Amino acid sequence: AEVAAVNSKRGKGDKLGPFDQPREEDFNIAHKVLELASAVPAPEMTPGASGAAGPSEAEIEKKAAAFFHIPVDRVKTARFNLSTWYGMHRDAKLYEKK
Repeated sequence: AEVAAVNSKRGKGDKLGPFDQPREEDFNIAHKVLELASAVPAPEMTPGASGAAGPSEAEIEKKAAAFFHIPVDRVKTARFNLSTWYGMHRDAKLYEKK
């Protein structure tokens, strides 16, 4: 019911695939995005200088898509599925003592 509720709120022309319970493939895609993001060295900060930004999230998603030979929208869908699925019950008690 929760999955259907999330999907009903999404636009009909949404480029991302429908929200669904994450699959192993989603975890692998998200892991690759994190791996690519953490492989970028932090920019050296010079006192008084504004921080130079590393590659954008979109650039990292493109690299992950190229690695798996999938469209970038599939990478975005995988990340959306994971964050939404595990964010649904973040404030709920999953176990209540009796």
